[in-house]
Amino acid sequence: MHQHTIEDGAVHFALDCMEKVQIETANMDMRNALAHLQMVSKEDIERLTGLNAIAVVAPLWMCRDDLGVYKQSVQFIGDKRTFYSYPMESFIRQKGILAFHSDYPVSTAISVPRSIYMACKRSDPHREVYYQWNPDECISRYNALQGMTQGPAYSVKQEAHLGSLFIGFVANLAVFDKDFLYDDLEEVADSKIIATIIDGEVVFEAK
Repeated sequence: MHQHTIEDGAVHFALDCMEKVQIETANMDMRNALAHLQMVSKEDIERLTGLNAIAVVAPLWMCRDDLGVYKQSVQFIGDKRTFYSYPMESFIRQKGILAFHSDYPVSTAISVPRSIYMACKRSDPHREVYYQWNPDECISRYNALQGMTQGPAYSVKQEAHLGSLFIGFVANLAVFDKDFLYDDLEEVADSKIIATIIDGEVVFEAK
């Protein structure tokens, strides 16, 4: 199952359903996915990992601007709950699996480099005023790269074929002009694609 669970009540209900089904079927490797996960209780963060569910998150939403989504959330659920929303590092601390999503077409500014940056910084690289949305939930570059590659492959049971650079894996990848792990993150955020490879064939090269 791939379910959209935004608030903590929906997350709790979905996990109850998953738990019941997995016990009844004796299948503990279903790899069900919960998407968005704006509000999640500490108890359910632990349950999600224990049920081998995938935390499908969109780093592009994790930008505090005090104008749009953040301000709107404060009006509905208050400052404290808003500040602690959209956990990521909390899932990793529980050995959970992250899989990034773009949330297209709701999020129209789709960008892999910007997603990496915002997962690591919890801020928008292109805002004039620098705000961080709960920096305790920032994740490492390595975990962000996993969320963009290995996590999605694992979620659809294709980790033996996709999501990693190994001999024998499907060669579907994009090549950027910056190193996501080691170059300055400010430069990573604006990195450009220089080549796209599908099934081992170069289908695009930057001029």
